[in-house]
Amino acid sequence: MGRKQLYHYSQGFTLIELLIVIAIIAVLAAIAFPGFGYAREEGRKTTCLSNLSQLGHAIEMYSSDYDGVYPYGLDGLEFHFNPLKDIFIEPYLSQASKMGEVRQILMPYIREEDIFHCPSEHIFYPDGNPELKVDFSYKTLGMSYIYFPYPAMKHQGQDYYAKPAESCLVGDIVEWHGGNTPLVDGRLNELFGDYHVKNVTYVSFLNSIHQPEDSR
Repeated sequence: MGRKQLYHYSQGFTLIELLIVIAIIAVLAAIAFPGFGYAREEGRKTTCLSNLSQLGHAIEMYSSDYDGVYPYGLDGLEFHFNPLKDIFIEPYLSQASKMGEVRQILMPYIREEDIFHCPSEHIFYPDGNPELKVDFSYKTLGMSYIYFPYPAMKHQGQDYYAKPAESCLVGDIVEWHGGNTPLVDGRLNELFGDYHVKNVTYVSFLNSIHQPEDSR
């Protein structure tokens, strides 16, 4: 009786098949990775909004303890350097020199110091020039956000504004979000005078900043 032998042949991928597989993987990666990046930035935006919301609660508690007045202090940038004094604070300059740092003022009202840090913050490159990088944001000043102290300078709180819900109290310092694209999708986060938070366009942010002469 004859015996049949079975032979098993293993056939590997040809070069063309291998290239096709690699191309498919590359296409899938190109589709998936932007989605991952978007989801990651959305997560950062949510964290930033949460930080501002917690800052709002801290300011509200402070205000409750001090007869409705907002914290009598300056953000880190103003406290250490006063770069905007000629624009905003000149009428109150002697008073501003007596003000503390709002971060320290709010410390008794917060649980985590991380709420002062925006996760989308990057080193700022003025005019997009890598040789002029400035790292004076959270690491240096302890706060990623700008605090508008005009009501506090007049020893007021929400009553300083005609429309607190439309007036900025704390917002992203947009230039600290990196390079030539300081905004995340052209938007930034903002805490309003009535303590609600919102992601807004840059134009909307500018319109919500009320200097002393136009608060009412």
